[in-house]
Amino acid sequence: MKVSKVEIFFIILILLLSLLTVLIRREKGANVRIETEEQSYLYSLSEDRDLYFDGPLGVTQVKISNGRAYIVSSPCPNHTCYHGYVETYPDTIVCLPNHVSLYAEGKGEVDATSF
Repeated sequence: MKVSKVEIFFIILILLLSLLTVLIRREKGANVRIETEEQSYLYSLSEDRDLYFDGPLGVTQVKISNGRAYIVSSPCPNHTCYHGYVETYPDTIVCLPNHVSLYAEGKGEVDATSF
C-alpha cells in the first residue's frame, strides 16, 4: 500500500493540531502546593527560593527557580522524585517514602486521567 503526499500532509497536519491543543490547554501555574504529613503549604512560582520539609525519613529539599518547582534532595531510597518539575497544572511530583508532594495549582479541567 502506497501512501500519497496528500495523505502524509493531512497526517502531519492532524498531529500538529493535536499537539497544539494539548499545549494550549496547559496553563501556567501561579503557585505550587507542597503537602507533607503535617501540613499543606502554598508558594508562588514567581519567587525563587529553597525550601526544606521534614518527613519520616528526613529532610526533603525543594527548589523554586525560573517558575518551576522540583525536588533537589530527599532521603528516599530510589530518588525517582528527582526527575521532572512542577510548572503547569496538573503537574505533580510525589516522594512517597518521605511523604512530600508537589502540585501545580491552576485552572484546569479534571478528567479521568487526573485520578
